[in-house]
Amino acid sequence: MPTIGERSRRQFLKFLSASPLLAAGTIEALAGEGPANPMPGVKLPDPIIWAPLKTDNVIKSPAAAINVFDFEPACRAAVPPAHFGYMASGIDDETTLRADREGFLHFQLRPRRLVDVSKVDMSTEILGVKYSSPIVIAPTGGNVFFHPDGEVAVAKAAKAGDHLQILSTMTDYSVEDVIAARGAPIWYQLYPTNKWEVAEALVKHAEKAGCLAVAVTVDRVGGRNQETLFRLIPTDTRDCNACHDKTSLKTALSRRPMFDGVDLSGLRGTEASNLTWDFIKRLRATTKMKIVLKGILHPDDAARAVAEGMDGVIVSNHGGRQVDGAIATLEALPGVVEAVDGRIPVLLDSGVRGGADIFKALALGARAVLIGRPYVYALGIAGRDGVPGPVHRPADEVELDGITGRGVHAVHDQAGQDADDHRLPRVAGQVGAQPVRPGRQVHGVVQHAVREDVMPQPRQDVVFLANALFGPFDRKAMIVGEGLDPVLIIGGAAAQHLFVHRRDADDLTEEVHRLLGPRQAAKITMKCGLSSDRQRSRDCRTTG
Repeated sequence: MPTIGERSRRQFLKFLSASPLLAAGTIEALAGEGPANPMPGVKLPDPIIWAPLKTDNVIKSPAAAINVFDFEPACRAAVPPAHFGYMASGIDDETTLRADREGFLHFQLRPRRLVDVSKVDMSTEILGVKYSSPIVIAPTGGNVFFHPDGEVAVAKAAKAGDHLQILSTMTDYSVEDVIAARGAPIWYQLYPTNKWEVAEALVKHAEKAGCLAVAVTVDRVGGRNQETLFRLIPTDTRDCNACHDKTSLKTALSRRPMFDGVDLSGLRGTEASNLTWDFIKRLRATTKMKIVLKGILHPDDAARAVAEGMDGVIVSNHGGRQVDGAIATLEALPGVVEAVDGRIPVLLDSGVRGGADIFKALALGARAVLIGRPYVYALGIAGRDGVPGPVHRPADEVELDGITGRGVHAVHDQAGQDADDHRLPRVAGQVGAQPVRPGRQVHGVVQHAVREDVMPQPRQDVVFLANALFGPFDRKAMIVGEGLDPVLIIGGAAAQHLFVHRRDADDLTEEVHRLLGPRQAAKITMKCGLSSDRQRSRDCRTTG
């Protein structure tokens, strides 16, 4: 007769073998090996539940794209490896890069019905200027890495869709050329550096060229470990030194026209590790342009921005490129919006891909959203003709699926009304005055709580299995406590199942009571098999 452990393992493996994701080759794709990925050893930066499962049949033109995620693997195949790595990289383990996407799964929309949406208004107003779309072209450096026309091609696409464009300090074309191509004033993104005179020269140049606002990046305070980039550089057979002379900062920036004639002496890089509110005050007294702070995640910083006379804030974590383990921007947005309290506009950056993402951000109070990587990937595929795809497609999704499907007339009608927080509830235990919050039942499935004060390190084989089947392992999706070993919730976009190996189901029930509270635990049905000797197993599915 099989032992309890053998029976549990068999049941568990039987469940896994029936998974459609397992049949789809997810494990091979996530590992970057096998037929599902034509580039061994190179993982897709976006979690596998969003990226195409099969990357061997990439699109040949932007018109063939089904969604925004089709552009990334096509760009990977079209541009030099190091150039792709520069744009695709996050930082360190890229947990922030993944969190930005996962954050959009934590909020759900509550549509309104019986509303006339035969005519909708996609326009929005930002700092006194009306644009046809709430989608903003995010500042991205090195666009010529992907196409010779670089930022000029992007500006022409922005003009076609009447999008606000924010130009990076690291532009390969002059701000004058980009404004001419856009046919209207743009914003200028500033890397302040550690030298005031450099920041002053850059800002005065942008103001003289006709920029409406300066978006000061406040989160670029040091270097970064871009592992995806560093892994791809050795695979690039070109002589990178021919274009990238890193003998000194001056030679390294020689292809960046914004630094022409600027004294860079004393600087080792463009980071701004000495940036404080004193700099912001000095900048306020230097320029007549509007000032927007890019990189705000904490409500207190947002409130301080208002107090210091800033004209707007951009909730951003630099696309997951600055601090690994940082909060997802959509998760940070509600707190920032509350702190600002309507006094200045709030924009959202990082992780935005589809129309539903945009609508959620707007519903949570953002005035507009920034899109970055997708348009660069499209630029690498087809130049100026490619850029409208990942920019206009989400706009169409907002209009067709977002506004009309959600039952509002215009993008500015639903702010703060239609996005509900359905995150897996966090339980911090009895820490200070914070109460333990019970798990929440969503769509008939109990979303289990987390005891962060007793959270164990998950077993690596469990982590790999969860990653391979359902996307990156989310520690927030575990129910943990003393004595639970091992514990696994298979989460992500799939149904939530809790598999626990326990010798005594009564103990497990007591643990659930302790973690979720008696009222919530009373609603839970434990479906556990019983052996002939009344020892209880083992593999328990917890449902609402």
